Amino acid sequence: MSAIFRRDFASYFHTFVGWLFIAVLWFFISLYAAMNNFVGLDSSLANSVSIAVLVLLVLIPVLTMRTFAGERRNKTDQLILTAPVSVPGVVLGKFLAAAAVFTIPIVGICAYPLIFSMFGKVPMAVNYLAILGLWLYGLTGIAISIFASSLTENPIISAVLSFAILFISFTMKAITSFAGGVAGKIAQAFDVPTRFDLFLNGTLDLSAVIYLLSVTVLFLFFTVQCIQKRRYSVRKGNISLGAFSLLGIVIAACAVVGINFASAKIPDNVRVVDFTENRIYSLTDTTKDFVKDIDQDVNIYVLAKDESQDETIAKTLGQYQALNSHISVKYVDPSVDTTFASKYTDEKLGANSLIVEGPERSKTIQYGSLYEVTVNAAGGYEMTGYDAEGQITSALSFVTTSELPKIYLLQGHNESELDPVFAENLAKMNVASDTLSLLNQDAVPEDAEAVLINAPAADISADDEAKLEAYAAKGGKLLITLNFLDAAKAPNLMKLLEFYGVKNEAGIIVETDRNHYLSAGQGGGIPTYLLPNVSKESMITQQVIAANGYVFVPFAQALTHGGSDDTFSYTDFLTTSAQAFVHANMADMNDASKIISKDDPQGTWTVGLRAEKTIGENHSTAVIYSSPEIFTSSADQIVAGSNQKLFAGTVGSMVKMAKTLTVDSKSFRNPLLTVTASTAIMLSAVCVLLVPLALLIAGFVIWMRRRRR
Repeated sequence: MSAIFRRDFASYFHTFVGWLFIAVLWFFISLYAAMNNFVGLDSSLANSVSIAVLVLLVLIPVLTMRTFAGERRNKTDQLILTAPVSVPGVVLGKFLAAAAVFTIPIVGICAYPLIFSMFGKVPMAVNYLAILGLWLYGLTGIAISIFASSLTENPIISAVLSFAILFISFTMKAITSFAGGVAGKIAQAFDVPTRFDLFLNGTLDLSAVIYLLSVTVLFLFFTVQCIQKRRYSVRKGNISLGAFSLLGIVIAACAVVGINFASAKIPDNVRVVDFTENRIYSLTDTTKDFVKDIDQDVNIYVLAKDESQDETIAKTLGQYQALNSHISVKYVDPSVDTTFASKYTDEKLGANSLIVEGPERSKTIQYGSLYEVTVNAAGGYEMTGYDAEGQITSALSFVTTSELPKIYLLQGHNESELDPVFAENLAKMNVASDTLSLLNQDAVPEDAEAVLINAPAADISADDEAKLEAYAAKGGKLLITLNFLDAAKAPNLMKLLEFYGVKNEAGIIVETDRNHYLSAGQGGGIPTYLLPNVSKESMITQQVIAANGYVFVPFAQALTHGGSDDTFSYTDFLTTSAQAFVHANMADMNDASKIISKDDPQGTWTVGLRAEKTIGENHSTAVIYSSPEIFTSSADQIVAGSNQKLFAGTVGSMVKMAKTLTVDSKSFRNPLLTVTASTAIMLSAVCVLLVPLALLIAGFVIWMRRRRR
């Protein structure tokens, strides 16, 4: 075998074939790496590697077309077939020679993640997993093409046949989607590229590894049987039916089918390993702990045919099933049972939407809400996040919780409407919400877990203040965001704050410590765009600390209090630096040149606090923020969702639930590289042009020298 390997491996570089194969494969992958990574600044190589599927459709047949067909045409196959070398040894030697040529550019591609790491944080595991998938896919294609070469003595026919087989495999994904049923299952069995695609999303699916390796071995076995037939024909002068065993081929094929069928049945939590940076496809410990404790039967219905299901969603659901036997997943074909969804909702649900049904209630999840989609700079839609775990865990909590908490949103004083993003955050936490007008209510409803007073632009009435104070005296909770009202404009609202011993100082906070406000290019460097210190001691801020540690607080006032005592307890969890001022003239807040005067008091100011008051045997809590815009999507985007986490932490600290669950959406976006234009051009020129050109020149020179001998 080693002699066959050395002979064939050397022949690839004595001719132009090996050099051409390496140069072309390197060129296309490097071209996409230049566009996506050096210029596009993506730190993941997966998109760049994905183009190789199309390139290898042509390159692999060219590389392997002479493996056996060339030997037969030159009559050198008889020397090999009559030599004291086993047929499996011959086939394996030729396969390893072609595989070694293919592995050379793969090893070179392994350098790209290391190059990327010079310009920023790089998801190494994801990158090398994509390269591993490419290598395994290439080995399978080589095995298929070597088998095609063994069927003919014409290298051109061999190349065409190899291309045809690989191309048909490439089309199987589309056939699987359209055909369905048994035909779809059969097409899926021949779909090699989809197994490669599984490596590109950052997960190692053992069934994909087993499939690619088993198909590689199967086609090498087919090649052995085909060569074995001719070997006996050469030695005996006839065809021995025993040598070319149809039964052996059938048994081998059945064995491969059985192995792959068994591998697909391995539980997802064992079969699939998540290598993504933030474990996109793995369940968090929060979900695992919650799901394991579910003691009620829950059905999750997926509105899709088995063959048209979203594979990623299916794997996520499989992890839930593996955690608890009370959870069952069932697929319902909406084209067959057209009225199934209407039993649960009047809303029209799209394909792959979910219905989660518990003992007492159900919840629907639109397929679109399982992924985050944003509009990119080019005006197109881009899938940026995966929220299946957050939505499914929320739904499970909803259908298995006996009583759901309720928050009322005060109305009647020009309050800001709760931003839809934050309203969705409430719904995801399974906290019901309703509006509350105290004008026609004798008191705050008994079922209120808390009342949200969201940035009122006008004062509350004395009657409303009395009702809210009475609610608080019974142990009620308030969440208040202020909107630049002072004692002169809003005496009743200020009285409500004083009930908790809190005062709202007139004026706006101006931060002079550059580490505590947005720099130029992020809000124009306006020092009223605060990035306050976030306390690590408060449960309200734990999610923020676990993320990036930042909260964006634009246009805030100073909150003061007299300190904790037997009646009051305070936690100042959002504070400015000691270099912050309170500027009295609100008209100057957008003019940085007039923002500070010599009369402005300086110090560390509070912009977010939790106040607890003891009233007899009751304890009332108020969480107060001095910015009217803190819970808006525009502010939240500045700090990559941290204001949402602050809101979730605030609500979670105020409501009574057996489980208060919030699982954030997981971003698909990779860290961006920092590459200057000149560096990008230089790297692109070297990798895309110089390296392939050098390979082609070297190959051409060697080929010409050998031709002249």
